[in-house]
Amino acid sequence: MPQITFYKHDPIPLEMHKVRIVQKLNLLPTDERLQKIKDSGYNTFQLHNSDIFLDMLTDSGVNAMSDDMESAMLRADDAYAGSESYFRMEKKLQELFGIQYCLPAHQGRACENILATRFVKPGSCVIMNYHFTTAKAHITRVGGRVEELVKDEGLISKSNLPFKGNIDLEKLEACIRKGAKGLLKDVKLFDVYRGKGIDEGKKSVAFSLTLRADDRSLTAEEADADVQAILDALKAQLGAVLR
Repeated sequence: MPQITFYKHDPIPLEMHKVRIVQKLNLLPTDERLQKIKDSGYNTFQLHNSDIFLDMLTDSGVNAMSDDMESAMLRADDAYAGSESYFRMEKKLQELFGIQYCLPAHQGRACENILATRFVKPGSCVIMNYHFTTAKAHITRVGGRVEELVKDEGLISKSNLPFKGNIDLEKLEACIRKGAKGLLKDVKLFDVYRGKGIDEGKKSVAFSLTLRADDRSLTAEEADADVQAILDALKAQLGAVLR
């Protein structure tokens, strides 16, 4: 991104676009805003958008559109089947991601429904830092359960942590114990690594697992199957991969 450089100040990023359409906002007096909140039962879904000055609930479909986006809408092919708009999208996805197939879905909630129906089974444990309302609803609807493993500091509203979404590794260890089969007797975290060989934004976490049967000697096949079950669960729920 280009930058503007000043004589005595740090460079400022320069956004290479102009804002061409604006939307008028309405800022009610404080006492009126408080009354609106009380009348809604403190439920943001019961408020009228015309009474909202800064909407921090709506998280999609509210961004500004470029002139290229607006013009593309006029070129859209709305055919019920064989739409050229679809084939343009498919070609771009293949170019950017190298994928052969795609399943367009409207909104993340629709995707949550597809993923939960496909991958979550009755009794499945789905690990996340903190649930989104509809994500949890889709998981529990098909018989799964959600384990929220966000660090305790993430729930402190006045905390000045730069990122509050980290998963608590001790909670993760407890979740492994809870979800493993009867052969798992002990779990120990012995290494956390960030650096060379690890993708940015990720970390390597190493656990030591102790497997034991109280009534017999384990076979290698039994141990391997139990470890693989844990790895499969972590991959499905966290996107974790074995190094």
